[in-house]
Amino acid sequence: MTCSTCEAIINDGDTKLTCTNKKCSKFTCNACINLMFEIMFGQPALNYPLLCGACQNSFDIIQVDQILVKQERYEQFIACVLPLFWSKDCLEENERLAQCPFCPYIEIHTTDACPLYFLTCQHPSCGKRSCLICLHAIQDDNDESKHRSQCIEFHSYKEMIEKAIESGSQQHCPHCQLTG
Repeated sequence: MTCSTCEAIINDGDTKLTCTNKKCSKFTCNACINLMFEIMFGQPALNYPLLCGACQNSFDIIQVDQILVKQERYEQFIACVLPLFWSKDCLEENERLAQCPFCPYIEIHTTDACPLYFLTCQHPSCGKRSCLICLHAIQDDNDESKHRSQCIEFHSYKEMIEKAIESGSQQHCPHCQLTG
């Protein structure tokens, strides 16, 4: 059998994902799975759930979980995906999750007063200050000033690009008029 993404040969005992779509049933090799994990951890809102490269059907979450546990990445997965679920299902319109880019620490902020661009992590073993737009560490006041001018200026462009990617990945059904 071969990987549907990179066409590498997959042996029987190798780690692999199998597409759950009966018409597809293609395989994805361990190297491509790891690449998909890295992409997902980088931008979970845009890259979760993991999709088959051949038909774009979601992989079975139990299969994905088993691989994450086997590779000892499940904690990283939970820290990455749990905020995604919280932000969609648990937050009010004026609330936003702010996650430290260097550890699993998360805060809920209300956005009524002013937008949140910087976070000082309250986790005892971290304590880093970071820019929530570019996700880099803030070293001092001069560095914050630089981020305040550059990152905030480009923030609206980043949001516009993310919305375009999200809307571009959705298909509109001409028959039922649903988008998904």
